[in-house]
Amino acid sequence: MKAFVEIHWPGGCAERHELTAERVSIGTGTEASIRVPITTGFEVEQLELFTGERDVRVQIPPGIKGRLTFEGAEQRRVRVPIGGEVFVGNVRLSFLGAPAHQRIHPLLLLAIPGVAIIASLWAYNAAQPDDPSSRDVPAPSLFDDQKSVTCPATEELAAEHRAQQFERAARAKQERSAFFPSDGPDAAALLNLAAACFEYANKHEDAERMGKELSHWKQQLGEQYATLRLRLRAALDNERTVDALSAVRELKSLLAHQQDGPYRQWLEQVSRNVESKLAQPRT
Repeated sequence: MKAFVEIHWPGGCAERHELTAERVSIGTGTEASIRVPITTGFEVEQLELFTGERDVRVQIPPGIKGRLTFEGAEQRRVRVPIGGEVFVGNVRLSFLGAPAHQRIHPLLLLAIPGVAIIASLWAYNAAQPDDPSSRDVPAPSLFDDQKSVTCPATEELAAEHRAQQFERAARAKQERSAFFPSDGPDAAALLNLAAACFEYANKHEDAERMGKELSHWKQQLGEQYATLRLRLRAALDNERTVDALSAVRELKSLLAHQQDGPYRQWLEQVSRNVESKLAQPRT
């Protein structure tokens, strides 16, 4: 099975490289077989990729400074499954696979002449599915399901303590949201809880401060949501499959806190369609 690595960095278009060798090096150093500009925030001089059947081993060689972030944990060596991703500083590495194409045995075609025609028609129809990118599905509001909340504490002192905990947790989620968009709405929910608990503890100034920060954060997330939808539509219209897949993944992550609906189902269809196009051999 072929394997590919997609390199995503903030403010730039994704790069896609096929992992043609068992060992590939990637980084900012001159020895790396795939060079990444240091201005992208990659921060690692050389990173080694070892491609397996179902995963890619990613490791920082001894003596090289740097860190990897995989599923929220910092490590120097991880196994990333095909379809997974790992972060290197501000850069995201996504690993994709392309299954080998099955062939029809020539003896079967000779034995049953009609099979060739039927198989050709079936293959053509299968290759021409209803393209989900040709239609638009209304996107849900990002915070429709976020209602007013009640502080879980029942005493003023405990409520103030919980408010401070929620505020610290929200700060952490806000920082992580640059890498994991799903943390953005989670941070908003925590800010909402912090405001409720400060209000319950009669810390009205802090409650007002949290309310203002919540409003600003929701506005920022709303702008990000709109930008991602525009980016996806532009990528689909201009057949930029790599950029489209990246936008779909970020949108799915941003909407992870919501229940399944027509828009998320449409994103799944677009994702499958784009991945199918990426798996097709280039001519």
